[in-house]
Amino acid sequence: MSDQVNNRTIAIELGRLASLMEIAGENPFRTRAIRNGAEVVVHLEEPLAPLAGNTEALTAIPGIGAGIAALITEIVQTGTTRAITELQQKAPEGLADILAIPGIGAKTAGKLYQLADVDGLDTLRSALETGRIASTTGLGPKLAEKLAAGLESLGRKTGRARLGTSLPIARALRERLISRMAGDARIELTGSLRRWEETTGDINFLTTATLEEMTALLRGDAQVSGLTVANGALHGTHTSGLELVIIPAAPEEFGTAWIRTTGPAAHIALLDGFDASPAASEEAVYESLGLPWIAPEFRQGRDELDRARRGELDEVIAITDIRGELHCHTVWSDGHASIEAMALAAKARGYAYLAISDHSHSLGVANGLTRERLLAQAAEIAAVSRRLEFPLLRSSEVEVHRDGSLDFDIETLHGLDVVIASTHSGLTRPRAELMARLDAALSGGRVDVLAHPSGRLIEAREPGDFDWPAVFALARERGVALEINADPARLDLKGDHAREAIEAGCLLSINCDAHHPQGFELMEYGIATARRGFVPRDRVINTWPLEKLRSWLASPATRGAAGN
Repeated sequence: MSDQVNNRTIAIELGRLASLMEIAGENPFRTRAIRNGAEVVVHLEEPLAPLAGNTEALTAIPGIGAGIAALITEIVQTGTTRAITELQQKAPEGLADILAIPGIGAKTAGKLYQLADVDGLDTLRSALETGRIASTTGLGPKLAEKLAAGLESLGRKTGRARLGTSLPIARALRERLISRMAGDARIELTGSLRRWEETTGDINFLTTATLEEMTALLRGDAQVSGLTVANGALHGTHTSGLELVIIPAAPEEFGTAWIRTTGPAAHIALLDGFDASPAASEEAVYESLGLPWIAPEFRQGRDELDRARRGELDEVIAITDIRGELHCHTVWSDGHASIEAMALAAKARGYAYLAISDHSHSLGVANGLTRERLLAQAAEIAAVSRRLEFPLLRSSEVEVHRDGSLDFDIETLHGLDVVIASTHSGLTRPRAELMARLDAALSGGRVDVLAHPSGRLIEAREPGDFDWPAVFALARERGVALEINADPARLDLKGDHAREAIEAGCLLSINCDAHHPQGFELMEYGIATARRGFVPRDRVINTWPLEKLRSWLASPATRGAAGN
């Protein structure tokens, strides 16, 4: 079985197990650990099948413990796990698919099975069509409406891979190929991945090598199979399931070809006659058009040429502008490292400060902190900060209730350096309810940052139906910074919304929402998203020096529209 199992297959099986455990009411912390393990696996470039049975090698991978390692080995050797087989006796496997519907949790899936004989998506559709769900006591018409809308949203999924899955795989493959290529042959990432788009359909490379040379190089690569030549390009499949396309280009025309293959078509359309005189470098092509080089993430077919001519692109944020982070988690809630380990990782990145922002108590599945635990955590934060001589800010990711109230009382909130408001449930409610909830949450004058504002999970959960111009107006008037969450599963705010927020006069904060030290490495995804929104560096509060940030945090009453 092992030669047929790739990382994507392993991740799918781990995800199925976590879903069935959730439906069966198994230990929520174990369930979360397995789901996190699935996320780790799907982002790995190294194939895991050859490591089956080697617990030491598997547990050396960050995010994979002994329990997950055992499950991986079982999946590679048998195609599934004994736990899945046992859980299917408590809940049909098809119920796990229902959990993919936005807003539908394990309890609802269980009720659908018990009260309406729904054991998967097919029987769910049948039950909706016949009116069985709407007419069943304990279910009802509101749930039927929600389920119907959720099924529609599932149909809108693109099936594309997240940027955070594709990019590390593409980078590792490129490095491997470069190490094998002779002379001055060149291979570069191109297409939507190079533009940092949030999802991608495949991995594209441009190379000065011939297709025959690339075919020979890849034939011995254990991670690529199915090599064919079609339409002037080499095609294959990576062990992750991603499709690979390699396009040849002559060295003297490489720059022109790189612009063309990077795209998008709308940007190319702005470059009137850009390929009239093919050039070896992109810089030479843009210079021939009287333009500075335009970074791929700016190439959108909008106003990027005008911005380039006005010199505005030089003011857009870069990763070197980040001075600290305001949103991370530790073992106090659902993180995987201590306060000290997170602080050391931030310090090693050259940051000047870090906020420790574990979840508040209402998010029980994330081991959220009660007021008493939050106060106890304060002593450890202070001790670590003194010991490392590194500024740590006390924070909390505070849950917003359905009525817009916050998880802690005002006295507790005033004891924090940074208050991050966050919504993890009820995102499928109507727009009017969502906006009323947000208005109430931001009305108390004690929220500093609104985390991952839309609540979306790319290709997994649709965003809440917010009135975005009104959201931006509220944030500006209340002096609340909107977060760009750098986790590639979120990238929330997305680039277009970040651009609109800046145009509306808002401030932003870019954070990794890191749950382990390696999580800080995700910052590049948040920066790329901000750059796609042309966000100036001075509008991002964690580019500020600590003294300026502390001053802003300490004066919520005066930092509204006039103070921004």
